[in-house]
Amino acid sequence: EGSVCEGGGVNLRQPRIFPLLFTVVSQPHAFLSCQPLKQKLDISCFNFILRSVLKGFSVKATEAKQLPCPEDYTTSWLETKPGDPHHKTGIPPALLLISATDFLHKPARISIEVGRPVRLYLSESRWQQVVHVMSCMASVLPPMDSASEQERIKPNKSKSKEISSPELLRQALTNLDSISFVTNQVVVNCEVLKAHKARSEVHSSVSGIKLCIGTSRKRSGQAQDHRLDIISEITAAAEVLDFQLKTMYHSQKLQSFLKPWTVTGELKLLWLQWSLKPYIEIKVDTETVTVDLGPEHLFCFMDMYNHISSFVCEKMRAQTQHTSSRLEEK
Repeated sequence: EGSVCEGGGVNLRQPRIFPLLFTVVSQPHAFLSCQPLKQKLDISCFNFILRSVLKGFSVKATEAKQLPCPEDYTTSWLETKPGDPHHKTGIPPALLLISATDFLHKPARISIEVGRPVRLYLSESRWQQVVHVMSCMASVLPPMDSASEQERIKPNKSKSKEISSPELLRQALTNLDSISFVTNQVVVNCEVLKAHKARSEVHSSVSGIKLCIGTSRKRSGQAQDHRLDIISEITAAAEVLDFQLKTMYHSQKLQSFLKPWTVTGELKLLWLQWSLKPYIEIKVDTETVTVDLGPEHLFCFMDMYNHISSFVCEKMRAQTQHTSSRLEEK
């Protein structure tokens, strides 16, 4: 929890508190076990709360209140629900669980699970809150040497041109055997608020997302180190359950645009001994796509497009002016 306390203008007897960010991590947990031929790492948290306030919002400070209360943070960035309890223990699932096994003596297996329903809020006001929080944190944190950092992470263009994208993926997965990512219900709310307080929203949701990336390897000459085995096949499988889209134009009721739709896909890269380029196999399986389209949907999408395009152009223009001013100073 963070805030900024300043004097209330001329009258210093009534200082104001400017809430900044409210974060709660419930029941964080970490477990590490290392043996010669078996390792395991578990990191989890039961719940996570993230809220902030509109820029410029303040509350009156008193002798009994020197810090803002949780109720003062009125804008949610992230919300969670308890989810379905375990069928045997009755315990609600944790929000996040990250597990890694056998990561020292051979390629690691990593699994990431989001066990609770999650709702994300996206809007211009929340973006301004993020920028404000980052600027406040940057004012108190020591500055980083951006020039040296950029030179350090700058890729070698001559090498990157010679290496193809599948080969880069192959090299990136050298120390990984498999990665799995599973979520519960995820809801994303995007809203646009106009000058006359009319609001347009797009609500997208999925019942679950499953993603798994696995590798198959050929034995190398050094049989004792499995991490030196050559990757011969990469398989990526994804499944999106019950994806649906709803719109709301000018604060009217929500209207369904895309009915629940499930799609699965699989991508396979296979390297053969006589070819440096992989064979690519793509398989997609989908249900019937049902779309309800009306004038309100089109007006809502037009509002979203116009607002986002103007917002992006404004940010690019500000970034260009900032870059040119820095070049002039140099």
